[in-house]
Amino acid sequence: MTCIALAQSGQKILSAKGKAKLVVNNENVELSPSVTKILAKTFSYIAQGKIVVITPEPTEFSMQQAAELLKVSRPFLVKLLETGENPFRKVGKHRRVRFEDLFSYKQRIDEKRLKVLAKLAEQTQKLDLEY
Repeated sequence: MTCIALAQSGQKILSAKGKAKLVVNNENVELSPSVTKILAKTFSYIAQGKIVVITPEPTEFSMQQAAELLKVSRPFLVKLLETGENPFRKVGKHRRVRFEDLFSYKQRIDEKRLKVLAKLAEQTQKLDLEY
């Protein structure tokens, strides 16, 4: 069974029942409703082929970590922060960026990218170009 199929199955099971138990080394661990809900949501994301990142709150990243998360260069990220695109704080000489702010920025950029791609696709169809 594939990872996505397992995630779909797990999501169905956890969403259908109010209580859940986890079996670890033949020992039952009863999960709280909030943990069950989080696992069901996590399985639904995995089933959709999305990447799941679990981080404790609040989480701050160094410039290198943030750049790696966004898949951009560190100098590009520093420039982005200095222009006010994304909030950050300084700890001594070092910049720190909150996970929530990085994630929000990534969503904004992805939305802009999708709009541009939609416009390009529309123009391609209007010009009857075959791509």
